[in-house]
Amino acid sequence: IQDGVTIQNGEACELMIDGELVLTGYIDRTEHSVQGDSFDLNIEIRSKTADLVDCSAGYNQIKDRSAQAVAEETFKPFDIQVKWELQRSPKKITWKIEPADTCFDVLTMIARECNMILTTNGAGDVVFTDAGTENVGTLTLGKEILTLSVVDDWSDRFSDYICVGDNQSYRD
Repeated sequence: IQDGVTIQNGEACELMIDGELVLTGYIDRTEHSVQGDSFDLNIEIRSKTADLVDCSAGYNQIKDRSAQAVAEETFKPFDIQVKWELQRSPKKITWKIEPADTCFDVLTMIARECNMILTTNGAGDVVFTDAGTENVGTLTLGKEILTLSVVDDWSDRFSDYICVGDNQSYRD
């Protein structure tokens, strides 16, 4: 863009605040605007865990499998690690993954079934953890939050359509 720096959608990126890694992900959208001799660039980035929200988990039957095994199988196509920060071992689960279920749906099912909290860390890992009891702070508009913008955009929400059917053969 300027000084030989090129920013492209899909590029990997890290967001650091005061030297602390707070997000690892990809550039999702860039918006350039020029007015007179002024140039503005807005960059939207999402955690690499956003792929889990966007992608189907496929179709599968889970029967008496450990939560760790199901999570690791769900993460296999992605460059995402899973961290277990628990004081206990999660139970075994039984679940039918439907074709419309996303990978995130499977992870929230695991968290619900095993009474865990599902979150992420700055490295873009998925973290299963227990609930804490300590209030770690508040965010106040006008103090810690200086500007806030919300975009509600449903464009490009579908990519592949998969039809699954079960029908008796009429070839006889």
